Amino acid sequence: MPTHPIVHFEIYGKDREGLAKFYGDTFDWQMQDMPDMQYTMVTIAEDGLQGGGISSNDPEFTGTVNYISCPDINAGVEKAVANGAEVLMPVTTMPGTVTFAILKDPFGNRFGLVDETVPPAE
Repeated sequence: MPTHPIVHFEIYGKDREGLAKFYGDTFDWQMQDMPDMQYTMVTIAEDGLQGGGISSNDPEFTGTVNYISCPDINAGVEKAVANGAEVLMPVTTMPGTVTFAILKDPFGNRFGLVDETVPPAE
C-alpha cells in the first residue's frame, strides 16, 4: 500500500459551472456550488465522501491537480523542492479544514500536498 495516496483532486477551467455540469451529468457526481470561492465541491462516492473540486479561481490555468497525502507536509515540500519541484503556494492552513501546499514538478505538472489532520478552528 502506498504511503502517500492521492486523497483529493481539483479540475480547473474558466467555465466552472460548465465543468460541474459535464462531470456531474457524465459520472453522476454530486455537486455543491460555493460561488464566493469560485469552487464546486464534488462528491464521488455513495458514502458521501468528497472526492474533489472544480475551480475557476485561477484564470491562467486549466487542468487537474491531484493532492497527495503527506503527514509531515513541511518535510514533503522540502523533499519535493530538493528533487526539482517549484512551490506555487506555500504551506497554507485553513483552520478547521486542511493544511496544504501546491507545487509544480520539474516537468510542469501541478500537484498538491495535503496533511489530512484537521487543524483546529479559530
